[in-house]
Amino acid sequence: DDSIASIVRDKHANNLSKIESGEEGYEDLFVFACPKFVNAAVPDYAQALKPGAEMMPYGQDAYKLQVHHFMNEMTAHQTLRKMRSYMSLYTSIGVE
Repeated sequence: DDSIASIVRDKHANNLSKIESGEEGYEDLFVFACPKFVNAAVPDYAQALKPGAEMMPYGQDAYKLQVHHFMNEMTAHQTLRKMRSYMSLYTSIGVE
């Protein structure tokens, strides 16, 4: 457990320091570590083989959607993190 954490800290120290300071760094780490998503739908080969048809990166829509959902979650958790720090501050103050 500790060896894995130290390897991650060594490899991604820059992104982890950004995250700890409150800046954005989640997306880079998620893109690096996420599973590569596979779209279950069959591509339209007839459209792709037409002369002059533009190249479409098939399967990227599932990947982009997953990254978008992850970033929405991180935005929601950002406010919770700030609230958690305030709560820990207020619980450490003694009332006499």
